[in-house]
Amino acid sequence: MGGCPAFVCVLIFTQSILVHRFDARILTFEHNRHDLVLPDDLYHTDTIEVFKELFPKLSNYKLGTIYEDTFHHEIPDQHTALADCRAMQRLLGTASEKLVRDKLFKSRESWDCIVKRAFKGR
Repeated sequence: MGGCPAFVCVLIFTQSILVHRFDARILTFEHNRHDLVLPDDLYHTDTIEVFKELFPKLSNYKLGTIYEDTFHHEIPDQHTALADCRAMQRLLGTASEKLVRDKLFKSRESWDCIVKRAFKGR
């Protein structure tokens, strides 16, 4: 899982792919480039929107900034796929499971929407 950017911060959670904003676009482009098809019932949740509600009033919502502000140290091996996934999991773990599920469900959208946004203007 090294540092392959196409798979940074991707977790499967109740038929949703959780990605931090930049990663959704990369994942979409990579699937398109390799002619891969995602299931119709798969949803995308941008964790930035979830983190804005869970951690209000931060200076920015970069994964590293949220992690450092919460745990007072940098993400070990930041920007590698596994480290970023673990960091996102740990951040989501600071809230109750019900709250996280509610926020993720409220913020999710169909993968088709993210594909259209990613390829807008191309």
